[in-house]
Amino acid sequence: MHNNYNISDPEYKRIKFEIFEKDSFRCQFCGAGAPIAALRLRRIQEAEKQDEWLNTAFLSTSCTTCEKKRAGVNAKDLADGFISIDELEERLQQLKMLINWRKGMLRIRKQQLENLVTYWEKKVPGFQISNEQKKHLLSYMTKYAGEEIRDAMNMAADKFINYNADGSFDTDSINQAFSKIQEICLQKTKIAANNETDGLHNIHQQLKNNINGFFDPHRAAQWLTYARSWEVKIEELAEMAQKVNNWTEFAVNIDKMVEAQKYILSRGRVTY
Repeated sequence: MHNNYNISDPEYKRIKFEIFEKDSFRCQFCGAGAPIAALRLRRIQEAEKQDEWLNTAFLSTSCTTCEKKRAGVNAKDLADGFISIDELEERLQQLKMLINWRKGMLRIRKQQLENLVTYWEKKVPGFQISNEQKKHLLSYMTKYAGEEIRDAMNMAADKFINYNADGSFDTDSINQAFSKIQEICLQKTKIAANNETDGLHNIHQQLKNNINGFFDPHRAAQWLTYARSWEVKIEELAEMAQKVNNWTEFAVNIDKMVEAQKYILSRGRVTY
């Protein structure tokens, strides 16, 4: 795809990073990921105008192998092929983007952890979360959204924290309450899983009904899941789905909603 565009152009790099990030730096056709695979942009629909060909609504992440297969290159040529200068430059750009993406994810992850620590310590004034408990929170963050963990904290604190005769918190009960957070998350997740699936399915169906012309059901499902991974509320997605009328409008709205949520997370906003 870079044959039609200057790969050193900043706009091309920005769009490419945006699509790769949305697809978690993985080919959407074979699942190969960076940095092992050399990634490419693939059009999922031809742009009507030349100056619109980089519209993110019509792009997806592919890899060199899939693109060669698409072009009809046979298996022997794929195995015997050499890496061109252009591909080396692409791989270098890709590696830099991947490193920056991972750094950004780490910064946001650190901020999310700080938010959760602050949230718990606000609920229990004078109590400080230990390094071991922070490790547990990091583990929970790989499985549950920040909102789910905060809800579990509320339930654990209300149900398990006790007070001493002088009105101070009982330390043992605080630690017991903290240990119940994961269990509560798991129970709530099981209950919410069906509702989440039904909710996203309904949103997907609403989009399919509303959008005129081009509609990629697989891509739409991916973008909805991507938005939820950034904790965009399902109610907000449902409201958006009722208003959009075309694929480009849907893609633009998803991008705006995710970027707004990223900003909230990066600023460390916590709702008490």
